[in-house]
Amino acid sequence: RVTVAMVPGEKNGSPVPVLILRYSKPFDVAAVKKANLPKPQEEKAKDHTYYVQPGPNLAIHFADDSTLIVSDGRSLPVRDPSTPSA
Repeated sequence: RVTVAMVPGEKNGSPVPVLILRYSKPFDVAAVKKANLPKPQEEKAKDHTYYVQPGPNLAIHFADDSTLIVSDGRSLPVRDPSTPSA
């Protein structure tokens, strides 16, 4: 299942896509990280850990072993779309 959420951008508020990918079977988080993020930098936002790949500025948050959230490194920590709004 693929869900696309649009969150406000950092500077001018232009929407930035956030992809939520939910797989029917669990995946190996380490293998996905290695295949997509050759030199990941671990970052934290509140109680979530996400990984940023400099250069293309790709960020991935592994919500669990069958769900990942993908966006850019500036927009992903703004608001995790897997967490309901207050």
